[in-house]
Amino acid sequence: LRVDDPIPEPHWAPESDPRHGITWDDLLTMRPGLSWREEYVPEAGNMPDVIEMLFGSGADDMGAFAATFPLQHPPGSPEAFCYSSGTTNIVTANLQRVLGTGAAEFDRLVHDRILDPIGMASARLEFDAAGTFIGSSYAHSTLRDWCRFGLLAMRDGTWDGQRLVPEGWIDHGRTARSFSEGLYHGAHWWAWDQEQMPFGAHGFEGQRVICFPSRDVIVVRLGKVSDQPDATTVLNNHITEIANCFPHV
Repeated sequence: LRVDDPIPEPHWAPESDPRHGITWDDLLTMRPGLSWREEYVPEAGNMPDVIEMLFGSGADDMGAFAATFPLQHPPGSPEAFCYSSGTTNIVTANLQRVLGTGAAEFDRLVHDRILDPIGMASARLEFDAAGTFIGSSYAHSTLRDWCRFGLLAMRDGTWDGQRLVPEGWIDHGRTARSFSEGLYHGAHWWAWDQEQMPFGAHGFEGQRVICFPSRDVIVVRLGKVSDQPDATTVLNNHITEIANCFPHV
């Protein structure tokens, strides 16, 4: 696969479809340009797209549901950036389509290639009724095992001298493209704009796996932020304060 190749999404197969040329990287960088509402509180009976996908009419085939949304901005353009759980599930659905793997085969592949070699014994992936990994939302593990995941990323995809992820792929993911809510987003990784250049994965309501390469520290936080408007900023600052307790390497 090449990241600049168009994704083989069946809904976009006709060349006349304006979404036909959307690439893997457009999706990985959250810049496909699709209309999407990533909110978790309904407004006046209007169900947000992410809730409809996870728990409503899209729940049986989340990738297909997300792929039906219309184009709103030119794919790959700065204005196309929209953090979207649906975009992630379009990626996982099409990746499994290319690999020819159903739920059991894909689960085994991820464990064999990544999770088992780094000792993430507690990791559990969830799939929808269509057999697609719900990559947007449902990967479960213990705090210590999420630390292992962060360490793999901070070591550029190597573990005990063995390369598990292609060289340069982590750097591709953490290279900033878009700015949103005080942080930069790369390709499915958040890149914090600070002197230490930390990067990491953000989960629902304040879950974090943040890597601080300059201090050789990983901070994992499993929990729920408060409803205060500045809660996320306070959390991110607190994580940075924890990392600052350790010396530079």
